[in-house]
Amino acid sequence: MEHTSPPRPTRRKYFVDNRDVSHSIHISTPKRDQSNSCPTSACADSWHDDDQLNHSVKEMEAGLEVEKKKKGKHHACVTRSLHALALEYKSLGRYEKAGMCINESQGILDERLAVLVAGVKAENELSLDADGNSIQIKDDGSQYGIIKTHSSNITRRYFAHLMEEKSVIYSCLASMYKKRGMYKEAMDNYVHSVNMLVEAEYPGDSDRVTMMVRMMKRTEEERKALGKRRTSNCDSFERCALNN
Repeated sequence: MEHTSPPRPTRRKYFVDNRDVSHSIHISTPKRDQSNSCPTSACADSWHDDDQLNHSVKEMEAGLEVEKKKKGKHHACVTRSLHALALEYKSLGRYEKAGMCINESQGILDERLAVLVAGVKAENELSLDADGNSIQIKDDGSQYGIIKTHSSNITRRYFAHLMEEKSVIYSCLASMYKKRGMYKEAMDNYVHSVNMLVEAEYPGDSDRVTMMVRMMKRTEEERKALGKRRTSNCDSFERCALNN
């Protein structure tokens, strides 16, 4: 009786969503050399993953342009798409492009805030007291004090939402600075992020504020550790120079 070996199991290739891949791994973008292409399967998979990520970025850029044309650049979905695109660029190590997306998003949010403040001022200037005189606007003197004291609950909730978006963007910018070893700039942006949460009237013991404070402490610890390593290296260099 002839014995036959069982069939070898076929290797399945699983595909995951491009966006999830970009956030879980860091892939550089090397230049291809057609004359010296790598024949190995590992190298081929690397090129394939790289093409997938670049294709994902192009799709997100195209989608962003469509949103701007259809809904206008001040629509909330535009700032969210810019933030997502910035994260995609960050995962690819393209920090200049990521910074451009962050700056554009910040500019749009500032314009939306300016429109909101102007609207609240205009509404209160039209308000009259019992004698028919214009009501004098008083606030707490802060940048957005008029919104907190002379606006409806709906307006204040919208204002808090804008502050939350600005906080997220500042946090993203801080993360990029930290990854590049620019700890001072990272700390400045973390502070801005916390300040936006304060403007949104987040409690000091809220999970969001607690998380941001923890990230600030970790960044400061890494900055001090880097300073100690640099000092140690300088001391070692001086001792070697003296011995020689």
